[in-house]
Amino acid sequence: MLAREVFKVLRDHRQTRERISEAVVDRFRRSGSYTAAMSNMDLVEKLSYWDGSLSAKVQSAVQANRQIADAYGVPGRLEKFLAAKKRSGRAA
Repeated sequence: MLAREVFKVLRDHRQTRERISEAVVDRFRRSGSYTAAMSNMDLVEKLSYWDGSLSAKVQSAVQANRQIADAYGVPGRLEKFLAAKKRSGRAA
């Protein structure tokens, strides 16, 4: 699918990877349904750029957005994702 290929290019290019990560995290934070939260989590897990500010944003989203907090498996997936980023030194 063309959209997936465009996402991969934006995610991997050094000049766009930070901006696409911020956009995906913003989309995740605004998830309006359980399904959207799960789909957006899929995108978060595919990001190549990550920093401490993004970690803080997604963690606060779980507290502020019930669609994320109550979406099946999303809080656990996010916890594992953040732990992996922390272990790799890519999140403060």
